[in-house]
Amino acid sequence: MSKLDKILHELDELHIVNTITKQHDEARMAYRLSGITVADDDEFDNVVSDYYNYHFTTCISHGGNLPRS
Repeated sequence: MSKLDKILHELDELHIVNTITKQHDEARMAYRLSGITVADDDEFDNVVSDYYNYHFTTCISHGGNLPRS
């Protein structure tokens, strides 16, 4: 496979869906919330932080945890 073919393969829409988009969609769908409303700003911050940590460690770092800050 030539370098141009490799580049075109990486830019192919189906390749992007299968290697990147699908993983993020599956992680998003697997995350479960305990409810659809929050009581206050602190709980909102906690829910958003928890989801971001979950999504990042599932799709990007594949393990570990992000610091709370």
